[in-house]
Amino acid sequence: MKKFFAKVVLVTLCSTQLVFAGIDHYWSGQFGGSASLLGGSNIASISDASATFYNPGALGRVEGTEVSFNGNGYGIENQKIKGGAGPNTDLKTTNVLIFPTLIAGVKKFSDDSNHVFAYSLLTRNKFSSFLNGRRDEQIDVLDNNVSPGLEEYVGQYSSSTEINEIWAGLSWAARLTDNMSFGTTAYVGYLKHSAFSSIAVRAIDNNFSVALTDLSLLADFYNIRGLLKLGIAYELEKMMVGLTYTTKSYNLTGSGTTAGDFTASNIIQGFDNNNNPVFLSFVGNDRQEDLNSNYKSPDSVALGIEVPLENDVLISATIEHFFPVSRYQVNSPASKDFFRPSNAFTDNDSKDIIGLSDARKSVTNVAVGASLPMGNRFTFLAGFKTDFSSAPDSEAPAIGVVYSEWDIFHASSGVEWKRKNETVSAGIIYSFSFEKSINADANFDNPTAEGLLLGPDTKAKASFSSFLLNIGYTKHF
Repeated sequence: MKKFFAKVVLVTLCSTQLVFAGIDHYWSGQFGGSASLLGGSNIASISDASATFYNPGALGRVEGTEVSFNGNGYGIENQKIKGGAGPNTDLKTTNVLIFPTLIAGVKKFSDDSNHVFAYSLLTRNKFSSFLNGRRDEQIDVLDNNVSPGLEEYVGQYSSSTEINEIWAGLSWAARLTDNMSFGTTAYVGYLKHSAFSSIAVRAIDNNFSVALTDLSLLADFYNIRGLLKLGIAYELEKMMVGLTYTTKSYNLTGSGTTAGDFTASNIIQGFDNNNNPVFLSFVGNDRQEDLNSNYKSPDSVALGIEVPLENDVLISATIEHFFPVSRYQVNSPASKDFFRPSNAFTDNDSKDIIGLSDARKSVTNVAVGASLPMGNRFTFLAGFKTDFSSAPDSEAPAIGVVYSEWDIFHASSGVEWKRKNETVSAGIIYSFSFEKSINADANFDNPTAEGLLLGPDTKAKASFSSFLLNIGYTKHF
C-alpha cells in the first residue's frame, strides 16, 4: 500500500505544476510610460512618477506636481506545454490582457522645497492559466485474465490558476545636494492566489466494470505584506547613477483554503493464492478553511547607469540581484488522517499532504535601453531585459508548490511625445521564452493498473509568449 500511496503523492505534485507560475518572474511587470519601453533600464535617470517603483531616490528630481497613468491597452499571452499530459497530449492556454499597470502622482508643495511626496498603485503581478487535456480511446490497460481485450480508456486533465497582486505605496524623497537625492517608498502588497488542478481517469472493461482514479488539489488564499524600497540617484558630469535596495517582505495578515481529494476504485493489483483477483480501492479527502497564510518576497539590490552618446542618444543599463528565500510554509493545515481506511496507510497526515510550501533561488536580471531624439517633441525608445525564473532547483518535499521554470526575455520599442503639460508614450512589448523541459503534469500514454491507470513519469516542453500594446500618460501641473 505504501507503494501506491507514494504514486498518488507524486502524481499530485505533477498536477500542481503551474500553481505559482507568474510569481516566479520578478521582472514580468511593466510600469511607467518611458520606463516600460526602456525595459526598466533607466533607474539612474528616471524623472517621472514611475520612479516611485524603479528608484524613489530619483523623485528628488521631479519639479512640481504630476499624475501618471500606464497600462496595457491590449495584450495576448500564450502558454503551451507540449506533452503536458503525455507525449501525445498537449496543454495550452491563451489570455487577453487589458488592465492598468501603474497609477501614480507626485506632489512638491513649494518650488523651493527639497522634499517631494508621491503615491502609487500598481499591478505587480497578473496571471491566469486554464489548461485542459484529454485522451479517449480503446486500449489495453487491465490484466487480460480479468478483462480480456481492450478497455475503453478516458483520461481528463484540467487546471486553472488565477494570480492578482497589487501594491500600494507612499513615497518621500529629498534632494540632498545639487547632484544627489535620496528617497524611499513604503509598499503594502495584496496577493490573491487561486489554483485548482485535477486528473480523472476511467477504464471500462467488457463486463461494464469501471476502474477509476481521481486526483484533485485546491489552493486558494490571500496575503497582505509590507516592504520598503530605498533609492539614491546621483548625477555626474557625463553619467547618471542609481542605486536601490528593496527589503524582504514582512507578513501582515492572510487567510486561505486548501483541499485535496484522491480516490482509487476497483483497480486490479494481482491475484491471491486461490487465483482470485485482488482489487485496490481507497479514498483520501480533506478540506481546511481559514488557515493563516504567509507569502515571502526576497530582498534585492539594483545598480543602474545612463551615459550620453553623440546626437543626444542616451544608453541606460540596470542590473538587479534578488536574494534567495528559504523554504517555508505558505499555510499549515492541522494534523489529521487524510486517507481512509486510515490504518492501511503510513505518512497519512493532511499537514504533510495538502500543506503548501514555497522557496525561491537567487536570480540576477539585466536590462539595457536606448533613447533617440526625433525632433523637439518625439523620442524613440527601445529596451531589452532578462527575466529569469526564481523557481528553486529542488522541488517541494510535500505536495506544495511546483513552478514555472522557463526564463523569459522582454523586448520593447515605442515613441514618447512631449507636449507643454503632457507626456504621452505608446509602444509594443514582446515577451518570449525558449522551450524548457519540465515534468509533465500527467501521462495518459501507456497507462497501467500498477500506475493507478496512468503512465510512467515523463517530460514535457513548455514555452511562453506575449504581445502587449503599452500606453502611458503623464499630466504635469
